Amino acid sequence: MTKRYYLFIIAILFLLSICHCERSEAIHLLANNSWIASSQAPRNDEFSDYQNFKPLKMVFLPDTHVSFKDEDGWILYKESFVIFQDVIKSIKIIPDLDFVVFGGDLTDNDDNALSDLPLFLDSIEDISFKYFAILGDRDADLKNGYTKHDFCAEFRRNGFDNPELTYWVQQPAENTLLIGLDTSVENKFEGKLPSEEILWLDNTLKANPDKFIMIVMHHPAFQATISDKTVWKKFILQNSDEFLNVINKYPQVKLVLSGHHHNYAVKNIAGKLFISLPSVVTYPNSYKILKIYPDRVEVENKDISFKQIIKKAKNILVKTSYARKFNIEKPQKVLKFQEGDKISKTRVFYFVP
Repeated sequence: MTKRYYLFIIAILFLLSICHCERSEAIHLLANNSWIASSQAPRNDEFSDYQNFKPLKMVFLPDTHVSFKDEDGWILYKESFVIFQDVIKSIKIIPDLDFVVFGGDLTDNDDNALSDLPLFLDSIEDISFKYFAILGDRDADLKNGYTKHDFCAEFRRNGFDNPELTYWVQQPAENTLLIGLDTSVENKFEGKLPSEEILWLDNTLKANPDKFIMIVMHHPAFQATISDKTVWKKFILQNSDEFLNVINKYPQVKLVLSGHHHNYAVKNIAGKLFISLPSVVTYPNSYKILKIYPDRVEVENKDISFKQIIKKAKNILVKTSYARKFNIEKPQKVLKFQEGDKISKTRVFYFVP
């Protein structure tokens, strides 16, 4: 064989080795970089089912705790009404907003008789946006003579169409379902889904295989920190495993929103996004605008207008038993948890796990 032939063979082998290395490096990069940091949506044939999906813009506003108590804990009761009015004013000018969900603990219900609820309703009397409501533990902290149905009756046109149920399903867009669950247990801080509600949820999901489904609930069904397994266990839905076992059967369930913990956290579980939203009356005193696409959720942060109130809330939080339970030696570390970690601050979250 000629010298030229040997050189040709060597060149071919060299080129093949380069291709193999580049391919290996690409695989390495994919394995070591989170999809969440990607600027492009992951490819997924599943999204072809939602080609006509109109992006939705919504606000989930939990834990407003409107109250006239003359005291402050980590919840700013004194400022709660002023904060709520400021937030509603801010929401009114959000362009192309589709709807708002008031995510439980609407008022602090200090007298256990829903006496502050009419004032809450008066504050949103002239709004133009569509809204829904769900129950939180404060809305279900009731004395004799009052029931959760008294709360639901005030929102008969805002989710609670069926007077027999304290949970609901709505269709905010043509190919979308919004399910509002009742995780509250009367006169208890902890949350739990009763068996009949879990069965109703299962049947509702089974009957809507082609809908893009979002679920809103007060108590979170996922643990955002190791403390949620121990000292903060009461913040997590008690039978979250039962809930997850149901929704994991249905790939059309894409988004689960919750409050109660007053923190901002995001977790992807098997292609479903779980987002815990903060409170406007505790640090970090913010709410989020969510723009929902078939493959992702874009999150925009909105702080309340009062910088001195935010500063006050921050100083109070560090001194609470809540903060000491998080870290007894450095309770100030709770601030980062409430704000959300670096991943939670990412503006875009994809459904692909």
